[in-house]
Amino acid sequence: MGMTESECYQQGKLSCVSCHSLHESDPNDQLADRMQGNHACLQCHSEYEQNLEEHTHHAANASGSLCYNCHMPHTTYALFKAIRSHRIDSPSALNSKKTGRPNACNQCHTDRSLQWTSQHLANWYQMPQEELSEDDTEISATVLWALSGDAGQRVVTAWTLGWESSLANSGNNWQPAHLAQLLDDPYSAVRFVAYLSLKKFPGFEDFSYDFAAPFKERKDAKERALAIWQQQEKTRPHMSNVLIDREGKIRQSVVDRLLKARNDRSFNLPE
Repeated sequence: MGMTESECYQQGKLSCVSCHSLHESDPNDQLADRMQGNHACLQCHSEYEQNLEEHTHHAANASGSLCYNCHMPHTTYALFKAIRSHRIDSPSALNSKKTGRPNACNQCHTDRSLQWTSQHLANWYQMPQEELSEDDTEISATVLWALSGDAGQRVVTAWTLGWESSLANSGNNWQPAHLAQLLDDPYSAVRFVAYLSLKKFPGFEDFSYDFAAPFKERKDAKERALAIWQQQEKTRPHMSNVLIDREGKIRQSVVDRLLKARNDRSFNLPE
């Protein structure tokens, strides 16, 4: 469905078999030979092959120079994980603000604010900017989606906080503090995905948790996870944008404010 709404389909020649093959592929993604990387896009957009870094503003071997990561980010939910959107477009802070859909920049740079993304897109690609709220300027967009977003944003963010590319670009010593908050989320799918991400971090590999347990047990699990995280690092860099204060502790008053503002509307997200 998303692909048919993309310009590559509507104004180009893109089809499913441009990238996928039923028989000459890995069963997991059914991507045809050479389609795991940039050739998937360069077969049509060959003009970027020789000036890739100029176009992406990232090193050629960086995750930010993989076409998929920018133009098909993991913003679709299925099978207890985030998968690549097939609505091929470009990152846009403005669209994220208007629609709530996470953008590719903040999915790799989970510690950065929406304002940070907006500024970089304006500087690099002359994309329009609009005035953003104080939270959108000072707090990580990913943290805002995790704590205040709707169920769709929260489940995608729960996966993103454990994604290898985001950890490489955003550090890996603060995410458990916010994944722990999702262990008692109203939606069982959000809780389970958060648990899968949490187990990727040192000290949580054998963390005991039942995402279908009664509320009190889930609440206790959240507190256990927070205690483990707090004990792991006695000192942390000041990371106010991800709500960690100068003493390496969670800025609880802000977390509580954002949780109180969480979008708890009923949500039916088809896979």
